Amino acid sequence: MFWVALPVVVMEAGALGGLSGGGDEVAAYLQRHGLKQLLTVHLEQQLIDAKGELKEELIRQLADLYAELLESEQLPQKRDRLEVRARELVSSLPQHDAGSLRLALLRGSYRVAEKIAENHRLRLASDEEADEARRILTDILPRFSQLRRQLKDRLDILERQLSRANVAGTVRLNSDVDQARDLYDECTFYNAWGLYYQSWMHDRPDNASVAQELFASLLGAGTSHPSPNEISVDLRSVEAIARSILGFALCKSLTASAPTAVNWIELIKAENTFETLRNEAPIWHMVILMEHADFAGVQDVLNDYLSTGKPLPLSWLRMIAVHALERPAHDRRAAVLARYAVTELASRDQLDQVLDLAQRYGTESLGDTGFALRYVRGVISYSDARAAHNSESPTFDPDVVAMFDRAAKDLDSALLESDVNQYADAAAACRRLIGYCRYFAGRFLDARIAFEEAATSLPQAEDAAEALWMAIVSLDNVVQAGGSERLKTQLDDIMTRFLREHPSSEYAPRIVLKRSISRGIVSVEAVESLLSIPENSEVYDSARIRAAQMLYELFRQSSGERKIGHAVTFIALAMPVQSRAMNENDADDVSVRAELINRCRMLLEVTLTEGVSRLVAARQTLSWIDELASQYGDDLLPYQDEITYRRVLERLFSEQEEAAGGLADELWNRNELSIWSRLASRAMFRHAHRRWQDAASSLVVELATLQQVERYGGRILLESAGESGALSDPVVLTYHAAVAEAVILIWERTGEDRKARAAMVIYDKLLNEKPNTYKFLRAAAILAERLGLTERSLECWRHILSGSEIRSIQWFEAKFHQIALLAQIDSHRARRVLDQHILLNPDYGPDPWGARLKGLDEDDRLPPSQTGNGGGMP
Repeated sequence: MFWVALPVVVMEAGALGGLSGGGDEVAAYLQRHGLKQLLTVHLEQQLIDAKGELKEELIRQLADLYAELLESEQLPQKRDRLEVRARELVSSLPQHDAGSLRLALLRGSYRVAEKIAENHRLRLASDEEADEARRILTDILPRFSQLRRQLKDRLDILERQLSRANVAGTVRLNSDVDQARDLYDECTFYNAWGLYYQSWMHDRPDNASVAQELFASLLGAGTSHPSPNEISVDLRSVEAIARSILGFALCKSLTASAPTAVNWIELIKAENTFETLRNEAPIWHMVILMEHADFAGVQDVLNDYLSTGKPLPLSWLRMIAVHALERPAHDRRAAVLARYAVTELASRDQLDQVLDLAQRYGTESLGDTGFALRYVRGVISYSDARAAHNSESPTFDPDVVAMFDRAAKDLDSALLESDVNQYADAAAACRRLIGYCRYFAGRFLDARIAFEEAATSLPQAEDAAEALWMAIVSLDNVVQAGGSERLKTQLDDIMTRFLREHPSSEYAPRIVLKRSISRGIVSVEAVESLLSIPENSEVYDSARIRAAQMLYELFRQSSGERKIGHAVTFIALAMPVQSRAMNENDADDVSVRAELINRCRMLLEVTLTEGVSRLVAARQTLSWIDELASQYGDDLLPYQDEITYRRVLERLFSEQEEAAGGLADELWNRNELSIWSRLASRAMFRHAHRRWQDAASSLVVELATLQQVERYGGRILLESAGESGALSDPVVLTYHAAVAEAVILIWERTGEDRKARAAMVIYDKLLNEKPNTYKFLRAAAILAERLGLTERSLECWRHILSGSEIRSIQWFEAKFHQIALLAQIDSHRARRVLDQHILLNPDYGPDPWGARLKGLDEDDRLPPSQTGNGGGMP
């Protein structure tokens, strides 16, 4: 039985046959690519000028197309338009043509009636809607019968033609007969179901008897009154057969007895039955029993189903509730089922349904006492409070708070009932509702307790997760209002428990973010946890912003390779975050602007760090800064110096020294005491000093480089000028030494005495802090000599002599300068010192100082030697 997919089969066979004959390449293309809506438009345009056989063929193709489109279209408005066009087409067709289109139109009307009828079974349809379903069925059933007769006549004709056909015509006719039979069976199927619904909705069995015979014909039993054991076991896996068995069973419920009908239901409970219908068999079994007021039997079927551990679908609960509530009050078994179903609906948060049932049937059927009655009353009180509240935030309205308190009291009383243990799931849901009452009333600690209790007993994981989440929200409200350290610890414990018990919950990402913020712990593990939040989470962006903030803090806390690693990760994360935030920039929100500016500042710091230097990211960030400045310049004023400093770094990394220097000077002139001005001077100094050291190995150092060291180093020295003991700081001392050395080299290049004097001042400071440092003593000695400070120079060389290893190179150098300087002051004394040196070092010493000392010995400006060793050893 293939008629379930018939519209597709018929359309493809008809359309392809016509296309191949007509050579319509456009239609062939549309058909091949499944563009059915466009294909109908195309064929309708062709139909305007078509005549004869071509017109008839186009009409048949359009009929089949409309049949398929009507079958697949879900939007009511589009379907209505299709039906109007389809009816216009049907009116132009002979009775024997376009059977699939006629059936599609009837099927659409039938399904409207069927939906209303099943809603009526659940008592979800109004009286007006039920009357509309009856009217539709009254209208379409005669037309179903008429179309069924026409399709049967067509099938008979084709079968007779097949019996007389030759071999060549048999293949084509076999296909035509199969299609005609499928269409006829489909029409019979809907006709039978329509007759059943009409009989059921009018509460009379006459049409159900006719429907039985039609269903019997579809089941292929060979009789109009088959027994269950005559139905093929294998065919039950076919949806049409399985649904025909169900239809036959429902008809038997109207025309015979419950046991007879149930015998047919047992067929669709078999393992090989079409799965969807097999899963629905228990509720149809209960429907039949409820139609015959056998609520004891309903309880047995229900117990069997619950023993499987499967949750009862909500529609089934609704079905049981309405039929049980419609029974007389003295029907105890119905009352028990009513209490169970209504209580279960309430426990599943189906409060609208509970209210609807209470309004339809009252609460009297739930009894005078007991958990169910009090629970439903509490649910009604809670719903009234929520309606008055009309918000998802706690209320401060005393009247609404009082309503929530009353609802909580009603729900609390339900939990005190002696039969509460019979409703374990509902009791857990009751505790959850108490939690919401307390939460909306602003009683957060009480809410936390109720939610935690509910979370431990709610059977469904998603409900337990929701309750535990609300416990966290409730306790967080207290903590945020200034809760104690004990409560903060408890909050952290609950969040940890949540992530352990419900790691896949929709609330888990929010917990991860909230815990990260509340703990304030910055770690790689915390970052990884935040970055594990999926992109579809509502806190995805917030989590990445928090992770970026953590990475920035880790960057600042770290050093070496770890610092660079955190920097790279931060940039990779923060750049897309900032880009998205800039695109969504809310000009009216001051806090958003502050966040954008601060993230730009962080990005500039990280991207322009030595060893990181991500210039593309830095330049993009500076571009964002410019964009923000053009709109909100005043917001950036407090950071003007900082941003200029970052621009200095960007220019230095780009090897634009002149531009960097200009910006650094701008900062200095604006405020030389600014920390950013000082940092800019250090950056310029380091850059120049590095170039100096790199060039020193080649013995070619540009004068401009040395002047930059002097210029920006001098600004650094000014910071500690006048501070007692400033040079005890090794960093300060290093800056002084570097600047002094650079000034000496400048003096040597330019010969400016002022440079020598400036260097001498710095070396005096250095020697005051480090009096035994050879490098400082030697430089000071040379400078003092050139400046005519002979005694000062002599003092420095003597200091070197006393601190040097005897007969070392630096010792011979110092000895030479000592004697040379003494020669200028006291030649006789110089001769005595020189003679003593020659006595101990007959060869004067190693070059170059030995040769120079020998030159002094031979210098006529010194008196002759008194030791007889003048002129050295023979």
